[in-house]
Amino acid sequence: MDLRAIASKANPPDLVDKIAANTPSFTQQWMDDRTRTLAAVWMLKHEHPQLLLMHLVDLDSEEHDNAPFSRESYTILEYTDQLIGQAVAAMPAGSAIAVVSDHGFERMDKIVNIKSVAPEAVQAGSIVLAPDEKTAGQLRELKKDPKYGIGREISAKEYARFPSMLPQHPAVVFDSVEGVMFGDTRNGELTAKPGEIGNHGHWPMRYRSVFVLSGAGIPHEVLPEFSLKTIASPARRGSGNFPVARPKTAGGKGVA
Repeated sequence: MDLRAIASKANPPDLVDKIAANTPSFTQQWMDDRTRTLAAVWMLKHEHPQLLLMHLVDLDSEEHDNAPFSRESYTILEYTDQLIGQAVAAMPAGSAIAVVSDHGFERMDKIVNIKSVAPEAVQAGSIVLAPDEKTAGQLRELKKDPKYGIGREISAKEYARFPSMLPQHPAVVFDSVEGVMFGDTRNGELTAKPGEIGNHGHWPMRYRSVFVLSGAGIPHEVLPEFSLKTIASPARRGSGNFPVARPKTAGGKGVA
């Protein structure tokens, strides 16, 4: 994401120039979390938006390159925390901030190509499924050998919780063991080294995201676990599926 390309689509057209006039170090070639935060702080101070969204991505890149829970990833996480602090410091009184993460991460040691031995199997990230009973029998046999990386069987009820473009009623679904993802390999061999030692796209039950909401009028409350998708579903708010913290501000208006 180079800054010149971003500037060509900015609205107003001179937005990058305005930010750079106040913060000369902003106009480096590539957009990173530091420059995203500089832009956010400038807009908070000069444009006073009612809603500002900022996507910090450097931790994602670091975890792809050096795996989650590594020294390098912890360092970027600490830096991300500093950048969020800079944005919070620039927020006007009475504001609220929400911090959310879009997915978790796992270390990857190898790719296993189940289709090389079970051609009818469907492999997608950390799961492999059988569209028919014959393939289901093959997968159950392969599970007995650790080299295939086949882990626990996912129940039909659990599978139905996360609808996707995959077959809706497979004969059987398996998760991968730790360190393994299922997928095609360059020459069709059974195993291969992954291109990245950290990755996401695993079965949703394997990791957790975060949701932090803080600001004026929002009472302290620890929410129970809920689905990430629920945050973006207004129709389900207050339905019992998502225990929403209900802030109160002057005039009865909420802050979210």
